[in-house]
Amino acid sequence: MGGELTYQYDGAITGGAFYNVKLIVYRYCDSTIAPTAPLDASMFLGVYVNDPANLANPLVWYATETLTLISSDFVVSAPGNSACTFESSACIERGEYYASILVPDNVDGYHLFVERCCRNGNIVNLNTPGAAGMTFYTFIPPGIQNSSPQITDISVPYMCLGDTVSLINNAFDPDGDSLVYSFVVPFNGYSSSAMPIPDPFIDNNPYSTPIPQIIYASGYSVVNFLGVGSYASIDPFTGLTKYYFPNQGFYVAAIEIKEFRNGIQISSSRRDLQFIAIVCTPNEVPVLAAAGAATVFTVGEGQSLCFPVSFSDPDGDSLHLVASGLVLNSAVVNPPGVIPDAVGDSTVSSTFCWTPSCGTSRPAPYQFSVTATDNGCPQKSTSMIYSIYVTAGPASLTPSVSIAQTPPGIICLGSQITFTAIAVLPGNAPQYLWKVNGLPAGNGTEVFTSSTLVNGDVITVKLISNATCLLNDTAISPPFVVVINPQPAPQVTITSNPSGNLCPQQICLFTASVVNAGANPVYQWNINGSNAGTNNSLFTAANPSGFISVYVTVTPSTGCPPQQSNNILFNIMPYLDPEILLTASVLDSICPGQPVQFSAASSTTGAPPVYSWILNGVNLGITDSIITLNTINEGDIVNVAVTSSYPCLSPVYTYAEPLVYHIFDSLQANLTDGPIELCAGQPVSLDFDVLGGNFSTYVYSWSYGNSVTGNSFFVPPFSDFYYASINDQCFGTKNDSIYIEVLPVPETNFYWSPDNPSTFNLNVFFNDVSTGAVSWPWNLGDSTITIEQNPEHSYLKGGLYEIQLITTNDVGCTDTLIKELDIESFVTAYIPNSFTPNDDGKNDVFGLIGFPANGYSMVIYNRWGQIVFESVGAFDTWNGKSVNGSAVPLGVYSYFITIKNDKAQKPITGTVSLIR
Repeated sequence: MGGELTYQYDGAITGGAFYNVKLIVYRYCDSTIAPTAPLDASMFLGVYVNDPANLANPLVWYATETLTLISSDFVVSAPGNSACTFESSACIERGEYYASILVPDNVDGYHLFVERCCRNGNIVNLNTPGAAGMTFYTFIPPGIQNSSPQITDISVPYMCLGDTVSLINNAFDPDGDSLVYSFVVPFNGYSSSAMPIPDPFIDNNPYSTPIPQIIYASGYSVVNFLGVGSYASIDPFTGLTKYYFPNQGFYVAAIEIKEFRNGIQISSSRRDLQFIAIVCTPNEVPVLAAAGAATVFTVGEGQSLCFPVSFSDPDGDSLHLVASGLVLNSAVVNPPGVIPDAVGDSTVSSTFCWTPSCGTSRPAPYQFSVTATDNGCPQKSTSMIYSIYVTAGPASLTPSVSIAQTPPGIICLGSQITFTAIAVLPGNAPQYLWKVNGLPAGNGTEVFTSSTLVNGDVITVKLISNATCLLNDTAISPPFVVVINPQPAPQVTITSNPSGNLCPQQICLFTASVVNAGANPVYQWNINGSNAGTNNSLFTAANPSGFISVYVTVTPSTGCPPQQSNNILFNIMPYLDPEILLTASVLDSICPGQPVQFSAASSTTGAPPVYSWILNGVNLGITDSIITLNTINEGDIVNVAVTSSYPCLSPVYTYAEPLVYHIFDSLQANLTDGPIELCAGQPVSLDFDVLGGNFSTYVYSWSYGNSVTGNSFFVPPFSDFYYASINDQCFGTKNDSIYIEVLPVPETNFYWSPDNPSTFNLNVFFNDVSTGAVSWPWNLGDSTITIEQNPEHSYLKGGLYEIQLITTNDVGCTDTLIKELDIESFVTAYIPNSFTPNDDGKNDVFGLIGFPANGYSMVIYNRWGQIVFESVGAFDTWNGKSVNGSAVPLGVYSYFITIKNDKAQKPITGTVSLIR
């Protein structure tokens, strides 16, 4: 849910400096809807080298440090007075991470990054917030001692919906640098749900800038990050922010803090903020009383300034007033300003007083903040920033300077001696002019070092101060007489084995070489600024990560002062497990003499990879990532190994999965044995047996005469040679052929007489008119089979009969013809056109009069189309009554009669008159 990354300078050693790095991270811990991730036990800190000459280029990784979780607590909204029932509606956990790092001196500076995904998914003003990452960033400038602005307040505050709130962003700079604040777009970075904790060396090396930013949801932006109807402002010089929250929810913002020294920006860092607007009754905030409304003051050096600070509470709540700032810190400003904490009922007041000393004037103001907090429900606070400009006072002071020697006491001949100018009122840009026996020496700084002095040499230094309030800007130190022992000073150097690079936990042996140290010198080894080791000229050290800085101090037994050796600094490189993938244009089996291209791709080698190609266990001496082998034999094994100049590979060489090759057997192809005889029109399927070759690329071709077919199943049209070929794009084309003789077939035909037989004459004569036939098997359609060429047959009834004649010629080829014989069935019937249903025994019913073999069905309709009679039996007649048994009236009725027979008959329709 946000946080910030800061650091503090913690001292220098030869060749480098220590920094205490702190990371504050806020975690959304409400698991009501879905589980949430706990605070990480540790996090990666990526250290990258600045490249001011190539700002567009990616940053190069320098080191990975581990930030360890040292404390955590839950952030709660202050409830206010004892009667307050207000409760926050979100769970927020704050984690603090810490690491002490050592970085070598660098002329360009270092970028510090920490990345982590993902943000809480309920953020209102972000697009897909649950997939958005966070990046915490700050910068260590080169060539100067610097600590980043230190932040003390909570970056995930609770607000009441519809309320206006002021937040102070309570940052102070330990070095007194000027700070400039502004709203910016929060960083996203390169973390993701698929890679929530990117490794700085493996995943983000090099580090591409600018850092990717979050994407606001529609309707939100860096100038409107709280949405429609909201308000947000920031004072660029004090960091005081004011907000109005018209809508409930979680909102992300970021504040960039730029750090300026002598008008030049030296660093920047960011606060990643998240505001929580919750439903609660807004409590009126304390207000600054009119009597103390001024917030900017001017005072001269040596003059006293006092002014009241007073707040009142519109709700009448009791108030508590506290103040903070560098001007109140005696370690920074001497004497400091004073404003006591105070409490009051509905109003609270205190008084700030300060008398700036001579030399404290400067263009930038001195600042402190005052916060008044009530005990309402919930608690509300108001913060104000006060700025005090100090102007130069009258000249009244005199500078002075003296000399301190390191090491103190008597020095042996040839020892290195450091002299430091101890100045009073030097100003912010003093000059130092050193002399040895009256002759100029040194380089104009406050420190002068020499190893060529002799006993009795006189050292002096002249101070030229630029401090204010001075009656005289020049001071000369008392003469410092050097006392040199004629005993030669010891000379100490150390070497390391290995001397190049160190890997995690790799033991390094340091050896001290000493001259002029006497018979029993005392050795004191120092690692990373702390004493370590034993009284021995040999020392071993190992670290899991980060840096190792080692030197030794030798105290000689000759009475000479201790002598410090050179410093050896190692940047411990992480272990990498190299990986390699071997691919080829063709796998497994190939044609004889077929060239194959092989490609190697590797990762996590830490440096440009070096490849070694291997054939059957023999190194080919080829280092390219892509090679082509033109001659591969049966059973050859191809492999590749990778290494690099990176010192911490484990293992040093990594081999790919080998590829084993086989040579395709020669291509063989044979058609079905022949020749083949078949009758015209008869299909044939030719078997083409193929062995060997590249079966995955077989291409078949079939041909005869001038025709080509793509199928082995076909009907040969004539006698000829038929060809088959196969090509596998490996051994070329293999051909084979077979002769197929196509035999003639008879032509079958017949007719019958009479042409239209019927049930009046069921005798049928069949006449064969086929050509080329020698046998004539018939199937006459009623299970009668005969082999007569011209058979006669008498059928039992009318109907449809399927007549089949199969003829065979003298070479055994056959031809079949099927025709359909229709023997029409005739029915003799009479339908009267009237009847008289009067029960006189004459013409009393209406029906079909005749001889239908299977009967009939009949339906009678009246003039309106209604059914008045429908037969049930096969020979039913109508007696003039309706379906309900009542007599129908006289008139004309329609009939629909269907004859039931083996052969379908057309229905008979007409009319009949009913007469009574």
